Amino acid sequence: MFGIFIQHHVSKPNPPKKLLCNEGNLLSQIDGKGTVYTRVGGLSCNYDKGTLIISDKSNRVALNIE
Repeated sequence: MFGIFIQHHVSKPNPPKKLLCNEGNLLSQIDGKGTVYTRVGGLSCNYDKGTLIISDKSNRVALNIE
């Protein structure tokens, strides 16, 4: 039972602390000591007038990050 509890908490997705766009790659800050980012696969991004625009092959989402 303890193993199932641990597996559930380890495999649970955590929302990113911060999103960054670097050279068209969407990066997500992950938990841990220090500042560590991982690339979000399948998505691209850019900035337009203070708005982060995230795109995949068929959809676009805009986030106001000012």
